Amino acid sequence: MVTAVTAELCTRTSTYVLSAWREATRHAVATREAIDNIILDELAPVEQVREGREMIDALRQKEDALAAQIETFDADIAETIAKVDRLWSTRAREQVSAYIHVALV
Repeated sequence: MVTAVTAELCTRTSTYVLSAWREATRHAVATREAIDNIILDELAPVEQVREGREMIDALRQKEDALAAQIETFDADIAETIAKVDRLWSTRAREQVSAYIHVALV
């Protein structure tokens, strides 16, 4: 009889302990998830700042690339203007020479 009572007490105790352990585990998991969420929430601004800096760096690189293209275009425009000026100068000289030639003949 003592053995049966002891066995019953052991069974009930182990069931209770197992149930308490499961409940404690659930609370521990819930607590860990809550802590993780808090950490993620605290890191969110840091992540946003990092992403913002990456976007700013990318925009600066694009700006530098565009500035280089603009410099190239400016050089091309200056070269074209110089060529046009030389052509007009040459043409003007030819016209003056032709005018002088006609005037002298």
